[in-house]
Amino acid sequence: MSSISPLAVKPLNVLGLPGLLHGCDYNPDQWQHSPEIIEEDFRLFPEAGIGVLSLNIFGWARLEPEDGRYDFGWLDDIFERTERGGRKIFLSTPSAAAPNWLTHRDPEVLRVREDGVRLLPGGRMNFCPTSALYREKVAATNHALAARYGRHPSLALWHVSNEYHGTCYCEDCEAAFRLWLQRKYGSLDALNAAWWSAFWSRTYTAWEQIRAPRARGEGTSVHGICLDWRRFTSDNWRDFIAAEIAAIRSGGSSVPTAINLHPGGLHLDAWRITAPTDVISWDAYPAYHDKKEPWATAWNPVVYQSFIQELCRALRPGQPWLLMETTPSSANWMDVPKLKRPGIHRLTVLQSIAHGADSALYFQWRAGRGGEEKFHGAVIENSGGPGSRVFADVQSATDALTRLAPVAGSLGSAEIAIGFDWDNWWMQSEIVAQGGRGRSHYPWEQLDLYREHWENAVPCDVVDPSSPLTDLGRYRILCLPQHYLLRPGFVDKLTAWVEAGGVLLTGVLSGWVDDNDLVFPGGMDAGWRRLVGLRREELDHLYPEESNRFVCQSGNALGLTGEFKAIAKLEINHLEAAEVLATYGDDFYAGHPALTVNKVGLGFVYYQAARSEQGLRTALLAALWRRHGVRPLLPLGSLPLGVTLQRRVAADGQEFWFFLNFRRDAQTVGLHDRTGHDLLTGNPCSGELTLAPYGAIVFVPR
Repeated sequence: MSSISPLAVKPLNVLGLPGLLHGCDYNPDQWQHSPEIIEEDFRLFPEAGIGVLSLNIFGWARLEPEDGRYDFGWLDDIFERTERGGRKIFLSTPSAAAPNWLTHRDPEVLRVREDGVRLLPGGRMNFCPTSALYREKVAATNHALAARYGRHPSLALWHVSNEYHGTCYCEDCEAAFRLWLQRKYGSLDALNAAWWSAFWSRTYTAWEQIRAPRARGEGTSVHGICLDWRRFTSDNWRDFIAAEIAAIRSGGSSVPTAINLHPGGLHLDAWRITAPTDVISWDAYPAYHDKKEPWATAWNPVVYQSFIQELCRALRPGQPWLLMETTPSSANWMDVPKLKRPGIHRLTVLQSIAHGADSALYFQWRAGRGGEEKFHGAVIENSGGPGSRVFADVQSATDALTRLAPVAGSLGSAEIAIGFDWDNWWMQSEIVAQGGRGRSHYPWEQLDLYREHWENAVPCDVVDPSSPLTDLGRYRILCLPQHYLLRPGFVDKLTAWVEAGGVLLTGVLSGWVDDNDLVFPGGMDAGWRRLVGLRREELDHLYPEESNRFVCQSGNALGLTGEFKAIAKLEINHLEAAEVLATYGDDFYAGHPALTVNKVGLGFVYYQAARSEQGLRTALLAALWRRHGVRPLLPLGSLPLGVTLQRRVAADGQEFWFFLNFRRDAQTVGLHDRTGHDLLTGNPCSGELTLAPYGAIVFVPR
């Protein structure tokens, strides 16, 4: 038995290393002409508190200066220095930026735009993921890297490529798409039926007739092909990622892998493309520092950051994720690359940790003297360094992460989930024209619902409820707004969960089509119709200046009173098994059910038939929490606007409550008889907490 006290052992993070990780993108390949710079970097890493170096992201041209000839000397040097200093390395496969010798010699590896024009050499992520030649070259390079460094004691993670994104429309991709379709449908008859291709005489009589949907061709007239093309594109990237990882494994390395999800983030299906990886990571570039009170706006960038971070947690239930990139200062590519005010950087880092991250890494350590991102924020900027404000901010984050070491490996814990999936996102925001793609309100409905939880200290996950990875049994309430498309088997899964006691909140534009975007006979899936207890007849759309009314019925089951605005989209439904909570107040459908509840087994299904403003969301969610036994971490109304509370829970049950103040002025929060201490300072906590401007307290309750 070990004689070491448990208190002396730091909890392990998602990579099995002690504590929380703090690091940066490091690009020594750009500084080989200045060895004194590299010497200075390794002198300054400990001063800044940098323990992880993310290497080789754009190093292919330095690593392989000509086809088949590798120069490992510079990387060997960095690995040796890193090992001596006790730091760790996230080693990237360099596929994100192909060397000029390859793209000049073999231009067929370059991506083709939607208009049919092949890209010229230059930029990054400009390659075709289907290209057999590109895959071959990437595999050879990855194998060589793994064979040389895959067992090195400093290697902690494979950082596979960089921010996968984009679509290629070349002939190879279209041929691969046709093979994908043949595997899915088996025959053209089945494909034509699924796509309803008789519309506008679009019936396909040979596989070769199928092309990728483009503005100057199929456009969005056949919804089935548009949806399948997006699914194929994500699957194609998943296969490319799997091939990159296979080359690493063939080189003899079993070190975990991750891809850093693109911060612009919603055009590839994250559930699909992360399937081959071991760890989830994301690049976060919040813009909430560029307005005085961003948390008070309708489009709340603070909430958006939190929402995406909840999504990162859901991609690997049961393990933390990694913040792979953020900036310690400004981001040069933003419309207004405003500096982070003092304290904002530390707050940004703590926001990610609060939502389940076990790391904070920056792009970048040292700003380059030239190129696209020479004015992008860095720990060491061209005009900064030790003694600078940004360097001090990074040191402040180091101090916080060191003190928060016990948080490593702990998880979020929630009784409520909000459903988000890419099929529905693509259909409503990019493909279906019903009501105008610009007014799809997906995922704004999800963000609006999430904001209510975020502002009221109600822990909430963001999940794909259709995914086999999602165990609905973990949740008491599932919010499923605008779930337009139903995948096979999902209604049965949902019904079983509700019958066992689950509470479903859904509503307008839900349950309309199958996974080929074919409208269900009668306008609603039969199982969905039984679940919600309604029969749908019509869908109305209102101009922005118009509204209708939710009129709450006297004595309704949720105790709702008064009237609330109904806006944008309004369904006209008829009762079957459901009970009315509110009706419409105006127009020819006044008196029709606008908000209902249906008892199903031991559970309940609430259906909000129209979009609403914040007033109804606030009242409805509070009533649901109260009726169905969900307790906020603090009583409703305890958190000032702009202050949020998130919770992580360790395996032994120890809780960590992250109070974060996104305001420029100090705020006070009552603990309501709870006592404990602040992990960041060690100070005891009871009665009230005073949060400094942009301040944080990590409360550990007794």
